[in-house]
Amino acid sequence: MGFADILAALCLHGVHGVTRLKASATYAFTWLCSFLLYVVKHKGTKLESITCDVKTLTKIPLHTTFIVQEKLESFEDLARAVTWTFALGGHVVSVYDSKGNLKKDLARLRTAIVLQQEKLFGAAGPAVQVATLQDAEGFDALNKTGELFLVLVLSPEDGRQHIVETAVGVCKAVLQNRVKMEDINIDLIDRKLTATLTEPSLAIVFGGLQCSLGYPPWHLRVTEIHFLPVLRKLVYQDLYTVFQKYASCQQRLGT
Repeated sequence: MGFADILAALCLHGVHGVTRLKASATYAFTWLCSFLLYVVKHKGTKLESITCDVKTLTKIPLHTTFIVQEKLESFEDLARAVTWTFALGGHVVSVYDSKGNLKKDLARLRTAIVLQQEKLFGAAGPAVQVATLQDAEGFDALNKTGELFLVLVLSPEDGRQHIVETAVGVCKAVLQNRVKMEDINIDLIDRKLTATLTEPSLAIVFGGLQCSLGYPPWHLRVTEIHFLPVLRKLVYQDLYTVFQKYASCQQRLGT
């Protein structure tokens, strides 16, 4: 075998070795990316991890509302999102369903939420109350004790219809001399409309449409609104990113 043949063989062997090395590096890079994606997706499944994230937030919405556009095949994703919100420091979560179907299945929704609560907080975690707007009368929605979480289930009847009912109630009060005409102002209407349903600090709309689908309009006046594509298969990092954006925003309230 001549020198040229030996040189050609060495070059061929070298190219083959480089190709194998490149393939190995590509496989390792792909595996690393998959592993990192897995870590990101499952980050937040441990309470300790979320507790660390909370410390990075300069402000936390005590009341977060979810506006769900999609049809819910199961309550697992919604229950997980509610539980993560509580772990991130919230005390009230309202869920607006434009179809009104959630109100028909409160027991199953509560079971799903309790299951996710136990997975994250353990058996000794805070209690949770799932109720409609009418059932939550008198609940201190913004108590900071952390001993009880509230999930309010809303539907279109709690929106414009609620404003109409409030206006009718004020008119009746005037006719019955319980309220004077000169006492009717924005503050009075605001107190009546927010007596049970406090204004959410943060609203997350799940779905392709950038609209509120008839959500109680009075309560979204100064709410920070964010949009996510779907609720199904929501990962913690997506929710935490919204909380980060909320914490960094400046709410000037029209000033």
